[in-house]
Amino acid sequence: MDADVLPLTVNFKDGSSAHFSINALAHKATTEVENMSAALELHLGALQMRVSGSPRGLQSSCSSFETVINKLRALVAEVRANQAEGLMTASVSRLDEATLSLQDVCEDLKQGQGLFDDIARAKIDLKKLLEEKSAQTEHVTKLERKIFELKKGVSDAELVKSERMQLLCLDKEFALRARYDNQQQCDRQEMKGVVASLEQRSVTAANENARLQHELQYYHALARNNKIGITDQTRTGQVGTPIR
Repeated sequence: MDADVLPLTVNFKDGSSAHFSINALAHKATTEVENMSAALELHLGALQMRVSGSPRGLQSSCSSFETVINKLRALVAEVRANQAEGLMTASVSRLDEATLSLQDVCEDLKQGQGLFDDIARAKIDLKKLLEEKSAQTEHVTKLERKIFELKKGVSDAELVKSERMQLLCLDKEFALRARYDNQQQCDRQEMKGVVASLEQRSVTAANENARLQHELQYYHALARNNKIGITDQTRTGQVGTPIR
C-alpha cells in the first residue's frame, strides 16, 4: 500500500463499520477535525447550558458555533466517503474554510465571555435586590400590622368615646330628673306650707268671725236695751239702717 494512502475504518453508532483507503494528509486532517469537533461538541453542550436565558447576542454566537460544528461533521463524512486525491484536496480546502469560520465564532464566544461576566454581576445585583425587596416586604408587613393595630385602637377609642358620651348623656338625664324631682318635692313642700298657712288663716278668720258675731250680738242686745240705733258694719262693711 502506498505510504500516502492509509486504511480507514469508520464505526457507526448502529454498530456497523466501513473500511476506506484515504490519503494520509486527508487522514490527518480528518483526525484533527474529528478531535476538534468532539471537543467543540463538549464545549457547546456546556455553553448551551450556560447561555440558557442569556442575551440574544450570546445565543446567536452559540447558534453559529453549532452551525460550524454541523459543517465539520458533514465535511468529515465527505472526507471519509471520497477516496480520490483530487476530491480529498477539495475537501481539505473546505475544511480550511470551516476552520476560519470556526475561528470567527470563537472570537464571538470570547466577546461573549464578557457577557457571562456581566450576567454573573447581574445575578449578584439581582440577589441583592431580592434581599432588599424581601427586607422591604417584611418592613411593609410590619407597617401594615402597626396600621391595623392603630386602626383597631382608634376604633376601640371611638367605641369608648361613644359609650362615654352615652354615659354622660345618662348622667345628665339622671341629674335633670333628680333636679326635677327635688324641685317637685320643694314645690310640694311649699304648697303644703301655703295650704297649712291658708288653713291656719282660715281658722283664725273663722275664730275672728265668731268673735265679731258674738260682739255684734252683744251690741245688738245692748242697743235693744238702750234703744240706740247702730249700723250692721260687720257683714256689709257699709253704713246700714239703724236697728230698731
